[in-house]
Order: sequence, then C-alpha cells, then structure tokens
Amino acid sequence: MAFTPSIPERFSSLVPNSHKTEMETLSKRRVSAMSQLSVASSTNDFINAKIENLEAEIAINRNYKLFFQGAKRRKTLTNDEYNDSIKDLELEVKEQENQLMVIRRQHKIISEDIDEVLPEYSTIEGAYSSVLMAKIMFASSKQRKEKKFNQSAYSKNVLSFYGAERQGGNEAVEKYCHITGWQPGKFVKCAHLVPKSLESDELAYLFGVRETVLSEPRNGMFTSIQHCLSIILIWL
Repeated sequence: MAFTPSIPERFSSLVPNSHKTEMETLSKRRVSAMSQLSVASSTNDFINAKIENLEAEIAINRNYKLFFQGAKRRKTLTNDEYNDSIKDLELEVKEQENQLMVIRRQHKIISEDIDEVLPEYSTIEGAYSSVLMAKIMFASSKQRKEKKFNQSAYSKNVLSFYGAERQGGNEAVEKYCHITGWQPGKFVKCAHLVPKSLESDELAYLFGVRETVLSEPRNGMFTSIQHCLSIILIWL
C-alpha cells in the first residue's frame, strides 16, 4: 500500500502556494493510476498502471521531503519534528524507487511470471506482489558485493527444482539428463541455459530485458558430460 505522509494540520503551511497546484495534479495522477489498477484485466495493463502509480507516489513523496527540509531550514520545524516527519518517508521513497527500477528493467519477465502464478491467486495484485518480492530480493542481493559463484549450491538448487535425482540400481545415485534421460550421477553435470556472464545490453538484445537473475534454478539444466561440453562450445 502506498505511503501517505502524516502531516498534522499545523504543518499544512509547509506546502508552498507555488507547489499546491503541482501537488494536486500529482494526486489526481495517483488516483487515476489506482483506478486503472483496480480495473486492469490483463497483466500488461496492470504493470503499466503500477508504473504510473509508483511514478506519481515517488514525485509526491519527494516533494514532501523538500517541503520538510525547507521548513527545517526556516526553523518552522524543530529537529525532532523534522526527524519524525522524514524518517518513514525516506524509507518509503527508497522502497518505491527499488520497485520501479525492477519493474522497468524486467517488465517482460515479470509479466510472464505473473501469468504463470496467477492461477494460484485471486487477483493480479496478489500474483504481482508475490513475483515482485522475489525479484526485489534478488536485485538487492546483487547490489551487495557478490561472493564467488557457488556452483555446487546452484547444482543442488537445480536438482531440487526439477526433482532430477533418484536412487538407481545397487543404490547408485542417478541424475536426469534433459537430453538423454536418467544417467549415473557422476556423468551428469549442471549447466546454465543462458550464460550468467551476459551483460545487460546483451540480455536486452536477446530477451528484451536489461536485468534478470541468471542464477535462478530454472535457468539451469542437467546434461551428460559429453553434451555439456557441446553446450559450452556453443556459447564460446
């Protein structure tokens, strides 16, 4: 739910007269976007309305932040009043900006993911929230210093995702090769369908998105060592 700054009546003068018309326009834009969200019949329409809503919310909250800062400089607000007013607002703006960045960069993939999980939810909003939460978590982790890629952990995640491991004869472990079927586990390796080294421009050219998480399990497959080498050579 969008954040609405809690401004006591005695702080209403913090909005300069020169900005009141602008704020009214932004508020109308936000209301219009929320109306579009409530009646959106397709995932694409919903995402476009969500972008419009977020842009309006961010613009409104940024203006309030400027008003608070101006009031603090003029001593209209004490330091404590300013801190109370700005604390939640800054957190909300950051969350909105992160959400908007992810939607813009992964518009196509988010739309496809929502369509995929939509049968599990009663509304598009519910499916959207579920999908976006995962996307933002991945995006946030990418902003932190990345550790060396753990191929072993990734392989286990892909195994679990596909259910591609079983006990074979003589209690030997078998893994499912997506090309030849079940094989002795030691001869089957995990490979990326799309190389995780691709840059944003390359992703945009190939898939129409500038950012996605190539370390997700669904970007992996299992193949015998012979076929795995063939895949590697194709990508070189």
